Amino acid sequence: MARMGQRTAVAERKLVGGSCPNTNCLPSKNEIWSAKVAELVGHADRFGMVTGPTAVDMTKVLARKRQMVDGLIAMHLENYRPAVPS
Repeated sequence: MARMGQRTAVAERKLVGGSCPNTNCLPSKNEIWSAKVAELVGHADRFGMVTGPTAVDMTKVLARKRQMVDGLIAMHLENYRPAVPS
């Protein structure tokens, strides 16, 4: 609404964009996808794939999730910036 010149107010207690992009829906799905990839790699032979030893690096899984969350926060914060007149 603000981008269309309307007066607006936003009430955010803590997490810009709400809980879904910050802690709930999207971050959990991000981690679930990492688990799914690990599960698929564990059954690669069923698909005719030959793999070597594999392991899950949770530091990288969490960094990937954090990068996604940070990107979503940046996207939401961009909505608070005034529109640039064309």
